[in-house]
Amino acid sequence: MLTGILAAWGVLTLLSFIFVVYDLIKNTPEAGVMKVGWALVVLYTGPVGLFFYFMTCREPIPGTHEKFIDSLWKQATGSEVHCLAGDATGIIIMAFFLSFYSIPRAVEVFLEYVAGFVFGFLLFQALFMKKMMGGDLHQGFKK
Repeated sequence: MLTGILAAWGVLTLLSFIFVVYDLIKNTPEAGVMKVGWALVVLYTGPVGLFFYFMTCREPIPGTHEKFIDSLWKQATGSEVHCLAGDATGIIIMAFFLSFYSIPRAVEVFLEYVAGFVFGFLLFQALFMKKMMGGDLHQGFKK
């Protein structure tokens, strides 16, 4: 039974991911880094991520995106999206590489944490801030 539930969750996750990627490309006027962030979040969380995508990012009527995401809780969700996407991706990549080595668990956890922080900061936070700073990546890092 558990295998069936996990298989169904996997199928729903894949369908959610495909829909979000298509919708982000065709319909959602979001920043590029946020599009990648939403795709990764839905890939990691499946239908739960799809639910939050509908609630906080996908405009109900074309041309209303900025007004739709204007409320503070939706902006906070957007912040969590690029944080989750960046940090989780860094952790997953580091965990993959460390799986080839036999190191103490505490060191592994520490390195995964550092990789998550660095990956999230450098690729998602700084690139997101770059657009807000007028295209200056150096200012994005400073802010």
